[in-house]
Order: sequence, then structure tokens, then C-alpha cells
Amino acid sequence: MIKKWRVRVLVAVLMTVGVLVGMPVSGATEVGPGYSIEMSRMIPMRDGVGLEAWIFKPSQLNSKAPTVLCLTQYEIDGMARGRYFTQRGYVYAQVYVRGRGRSGGVKSENLGLQVGRDGYDALEWIAAQPWSDGRVVMYGGSFFGMTQWRTAAQIPPHLAGIAPYVPIYPGWDVPNTNGIPQSWSAVIMGDVSGRSHNTRITVPSASWTRRSASRRTTGG
Repeated sequence: MIKKWRVRVLVAVLMTVGVLVGMPVSGATEVGPGYSIEMSRMIPMRDGVGLEAWIFKPSQLNSKAPTVLCLTQYEIDGMARGRYFTQRGYVYAQVYVRGRGRSGGVKSENLGLQVGRDGYDALEWIAAQPWSDGRVVMYGGSFFGMTQWRTAAQIPPHLAGIAPYVPIYPGWDVPNTNGIPQSWSAVIMGDVSGRSHNTRITVPSASWTRRSASRRTTGG
């Protein structure tokens, strides 16, 4: 027998696909051009730690709106996404995990329960804001995708859906193919190990990665 929460998460995923394909939400015609950004808003967690959030809102939002949330360890670079979602009547929020940006606490590398609990707290805080209609969806790939699964497992009451893609998980697939770490995984971990982007680390180009993969498979 399928557990009720699993059915709920599955339905939420299917609903999110419809939400994020580009169709404006109800009331989007009331939204004026442009958007505003609330920078470095600190969202309180249950243990008193604050997480830094950048919140993009339609500049002339005249009614409550749903929110698209991304919980990230990368640099907050939501200008393009913020523009895309706000033009369609959504609020867009990017939140740094613990230990990144101005977020308090210590960054965890194992994507354990703490990430999910923080996702729960950030999501429920958003749902309680005066500009929120109570619906929050999570979106994004790679690390963004993994934080969605962790958050969904906590069953936040206002999680309307998730849309993860390429949510890698070390030890299962990339960057640990058959349990063997790929060399560039060390570069990625070094890049996100501190509070901000590590400019001394150069991420390998796509062509370099392809050549390395070719040598491994052909013996060249």
C-alpha cells in the first residue's frame, strides 16, 4: 500500500511541472513591469540560526502570489531567473544554506537532515509572509535538486510541488561513477567549501572533461 505522503509528493511534482512551464498564474495581469529585490533578508531557523535570502518580487504586485524557492550552496545569481518568474507573477527566492554567504551555522557536506529541516523552515517562513498566497514550489538542478528531496521528506504543509533535475548524489552516480570519484569533483567541492565563490579554483571546461572521459574509455 502506497503511503499517503508519497502520493502527496508525487502529485505535487506533477502539479509543479504545470506551474513552471511558463503559464502565468492567476492574477498575473495585475502585475506591473519590472521587479524589486530584497537583498540579504535573514530567515530564522528553529535553532536560532539565520539563512540569507534574496527575494525577487514583481515591482507592482497588487495581490498575493505563489513563490518559487531555491535552496543553494552556489553564488546567488538569480537575476535571469528572478526576471523570468516575476514577469509571470511569481515571487522568486534564493536562500543560502548554512555556512554560505551571510548564512549562519556551519556548512554540511553530507546533505543530511539539517538541510531538509532548514528547507522546511525557510519554506514555511515564506508561506507566512504577507505577499505570499501560501503556495511554495521548489525548483532547480544539481545541488538545488538534492535540497528539494531533503525538504520534501520533511513534509512542509505549504510545499505545493518540487521540480528537481539532474539531482546528483555522491556515491550513487556523478560525480562518483561506480563509486569511484571523478577528479573534477574535488574542484567543485573546493569551489563551494567557503562562504563565497573560490576565485582561485578553475572549473574544467566541457571540452577538457570530454577529452578526459575519452582517454579513460579508450585507454588513450
